[in-house]
Amino acid sequence: MSIQYVVDAQNRIVITTFTGVLTGDDLRDHTVKIGKDPEFKPSFHELNDLTAATDVVLGSMMVAASASFDPFSKESKRAFLVPSRGPVLAWTRMLDSLRENPNIQIFTSAEEARKWLGLP
Repeated sequence: MSIQYVVDAQNRIVITTFTGVLTGDDLRDHTVKIGKDPEFKPSFHELNDLTAATDVVLGSMMVAASASFDPFSKESKRAFLVPSRGPVLAWTRMLDSLRENPNIQIFTSAEEARKWLGLP
């Protein structure tokens, strides 16, 4: 798995791009890294681009536990841009149902995700 992210402090957003197979270790390491980034603020929003991810290897226990190391506030908008079908879409739907947070939304259109986040 390759995970690249950019903290755009001017627009108050973190843009993360995932490629390959996402594992629990990848997710934990990535979120810890963001939380330690000096440019990051917990109130920032997030755009997660998983369109190049091929699979997600996380159990529901890991998804539930991920909230414990999540650096974003509950008020932060979190958009997940995913393929229109497949395991990545299924995983994001599971995440959405476990978190029960209206500020987490799943999109298959980059334009819709950016609009929801208030980005140009």
